Amino acid sequence: MPALVIPIIAEKDYRAFRKILRQYLPPHFESWAAETAKAVKNAERLKANIKRQPIAPDEFAAWLQARKLPADMSQLNAFAWEAAAATGSSDD
Repeated sequence: MPALVIPIIAEKDYRAFRKILRQYLPPHFESWAAETAKAVKNAERLKANIKRQPIAPDEFAAWLQARKLPADMSQLNAFAWEAAAATGSSDD
């Protein structure tokens, strides 16, 4: 299992994620992508085992609804970890 799982949001899905996580995501995809790239670079500098986990907005929304959880960044990270475990891949 990786030491760090980073949720990856595709540019085409960003609007949908903004509807789900509006108060937590920057207004523009480019800002999110830059923040994510910075997190990856920092983890790589520490030699962390990283898994970049693509996340689909419909799957994330269904996961939240099934568990009756609030939409926030901690849940996005939890979903990314669960998805990474389901794929069985240990790294990117």
